[in-house]
Amino acid sequence: AVLSWAARERPLALALEDLHAADRSSLELVAYAGRRITRQPVLLVLTRRRLPPRPELDGVLGALRARGTLSAEFDLGPLPAAALDRLVGLAVRIPAAHRERIVRLAAGNPLLAVETARYAAHDGDPAAGLAGATRQAIARLSPAGRLFTELAAVAGRDLDRAEVASLPLLDNP
Repeated sequence: AVLSWAARERPLALALEDLHAADRSSLELVAYAGRRITRQPVLLVLTRRRLPPRPELDGVLGALRARGTLSAEFDLGPLPAAALDRLVGLAVRIPAAHRERIVRLAAGNPLLAVETARYAAHDGDPAAGLAGATRQAIARLSPAGRLFTELAAVAGRDLDRAEVASLPLLDNP
C-alpha cells in the first residue's frame, strides 16, 4: 500500500541494498513488494554480493525474475584504478605515493581503498589495509566494547539477545 501511494502521482525508484545480508523477514518483504508492483510505475533496484551463497535470496530473485519484476541484472567488477584513485583522493588527503599504493593494494575494492586511506592519513601503514583500519577503530572502544566486538567477530553470525546476555565476560551487555 505504501508503494502504491508513493507511486500514485509520479514514478518511484526504490533501492534496497545489500540483500546478501538481509534476514528472512526482509527477503519475504522484498518478494511480497515485488509481486505487488508489477503494474505500477516503480523501479526496484536491488544490490547483493554473490558470495557467500544465499539460496533463499536466489529463490526470491528467481521469483521476481519469473514475474517480470526483475528485468535486468548487472554484474559489477572492481573499480578501475583511475576511478579508485579519484575516490581515495576525495575521501582523504594523503601523499600521491600512498594513494597509488593503496589503489594497487585495494585491487578495485572501494571500501578497502577508502578505509585504508583513512588509516594511512593517521600515519598508519597502507599495507595494513582494512585490518589496520579496523584495529585502529576498535582501539577507540572501551575494554568491554572491544571484547564484545571481538566476540561478535569470532561468532561470524548475528547473535541474539539471549546469547549476548549469557556472555560471562560482559558486566552489562
